[in-house]
Order: sequence, then C-alpha cells, then structure tokens
Amino acid sequence: MEQQYTKEAQLKYANTKYYQSFDLQREGMNKKEREQNNQQTKAQFDAFFDDVNSLVLKNKATEDIAKLIPKLEAILTQQVPNCDNQFLIYIAQTYDNDVRFQQTINKNRVENLHEYLVAAIKYYVQQQG
Repeated sequence: MEQQYTKEAQLKYANTKYYQSFDLQREGMNKKEREQNNQQTKAQFDAFFDDVNSLVLKNKATEDIAKLIPKLEAILTQQVPNCDNQFLIYIAQTYDNDVRFQQTINKNRVENLHEYLVAAIKYYVQQQG
C-alpha cells in the first residue's frame, strides 16, 4: 500500500515544491532508513489521531481540537520540510476526499473522525491568518 501511495503522490504532485521537498529529504535515506522513518511516522500519526479521537469523545469544540494541529504539522514537517499552511489545506482536502485516508483515520475511532480533523485543520489555518 505504501508503494501505491508513493507512486500516486509522485504522479499527482511531482512538480510541486512540497513533493520535491519530500523527495529531496528521502533521497538521503537508504531503504532501511526509509522503512524505519515510515514506521515511526505511522506511529506518530496513530498517536495524533488517537489524541484527536479523545477530544471528540469528550465533545470538545473544533477550536479545542485545532490546538492539536501543531502536532500534526510537526509530523508532516518531518516528511515535507517546507510544510506550511497551504500544505495543511492540501492535507485537509486529502483527508476529506480520499476514502483510504478516511478509513485509516477512522479505524477503531469515532465514526467520521476525519471530518472533525478536517474542520480543525481549516480552523487552525484560518486563525494563522
């Protein structure tokens, strides 16, 4: 699945500054380092989604969930060093439109957790100005 995502991202975004930053960052890694990086990143995303899930279960407002977005931004920046608010919006759009991402985010969590996350990302970016 990871290879499929990588190929799709390359086809779709190869000409963007974000993909080029991602590609350059990964270029310096050997296969084992990439695999370790992927596992570490997956664990960080899972912990982040669990944190968002916890807030949703407590009926916290979008504004409260948005306080976690810097943690998401930090995870993304490890993969895409030039992560910025525009990239966060792209991520929100992906979470909103790609069923595979939705399934990953929502798995064993609140139904439609991705919708809460998308709203929080958009709120966070809007507050950044």
